[in-house]
Amino acid sequence: MAVNPVMSTGIAGIQYGIRGMDQAAHEIASLNKEIRLETGEGRQATPEDVGDAAEAVVSMQTYQRQVEASAKVVKTADAVIGMLINTVA
Repeated sequence: MAVNPVMSTGIAGIQYGIRGMDQAAHEIASLNKEIRLETGEGRQATPEDVGDAAEAVVSMQTYQRQVEASAKVVKTADAVIGMLINTVA
């Protein structure tokens, strides 16, 4: 069993999830800025704005789960490496 590719896959999953969370956060911030700039003081959010924000929040939570799952892959691969080292030693 090759552990190194598993570890690499887990790390890549974490990086992908973090990039996705960053993008979702940027979308939320941009939407907030757009609403404030349109009228100076701000305007009432439209149903479309609320839908866009909700979609971005759901995306952020999905990417968070991606990071959590990938971290478990890395943790498991690390445990396997530790077990193999203890077995050999």
